[in-house]
Amino acid sequence: FEAQCVKVFENLQLALAGANADFSHLVKMNIYVRDLTSEKLQCLRSVRSSFLGSHQPASTLVATPGLVHEDLMLEIEAVAVIPQADA
Repeated sequence: FEAQCVKVFENLQLALAGANADFSHLVKMNIYVRDLTSEKLQCLRSVRSSFLGSHQPASTLVATPGLVHEDLMLEIEAVAVIPQADA
């Protein structure tokens, strides 16, 4: 689970960078975790904190019995607000 958590946040970081943004631009996150346990929650919080630091966008955590692919353990939907550069 931890490896998937790290990979998901790394992928999110790459997606944000592609839009000239970073985690500080996140305003909302929906996190879906398959078969949520207290151990998974603790791991997720630790990994999330290592990437987001003190930034705390609005977040929703949803426990789900399954995701689109059976090997996936979590999925993140994120919304970022990126200010326009001066024209």
